[in-house]
Amino acid sequence: MELLLLLPLILLIRSDFREKQVGILPLLLLGILQWGWVFWEYGGSLLWWRIVLNGSVLLVMGMGVLLYLLVKYGKRTNPLNGFLGSGDIWFLICLLPAFEVKEFVWFLVISFLLTIAGWMVYRLSGKRNDRIPLVGTVGICYSIYLIYRFIHLRMMLL
Repeated sequence: MELLLLLPLILLIRSDFREKQVGILPLLLLGILQWGWVFWEYGGSLLWWRIVLNGSVLLVMGMGVLLYLLVKYGKRTNPLNGFLGSGDIWFLICLLPAFEVKEFVWFLVISFLLTIAGWMVYRLSGKRNDRIPLVGTVGICYSIYLIYRFIHLRMMLL
């Protein structure tokens, strides 16, 4: 069931890299499948705890980004205006129940570092696009995580 998440992920990754935006339908499908899978596998109590705890992590990170933007650009900065897309936020909300808190923090740190590294390589190649495809790059990291987890769990059963 968990590998079904790859279908909307592939659509989101493709559209973020090609069209510089993500569609609401694949995002909605990812959210329904992700939240539904966690509910089915672990139950409602764990689902809500993960949402609350990981949502708190995202909130703290978001406040840190907002503080940085306020210091750098002044008090009238809107983070959704050129810095972060609403699709990026909704994508991260879809991932809230997928991880325990410690795993979620590690996943975000690693995937954001890989995103920045990929963007820097892209910029060094002479391209002048300032937009970072966050859904696409974090989506690739999450796809790798899902495949790794699927293979790892199957190997443990042997």
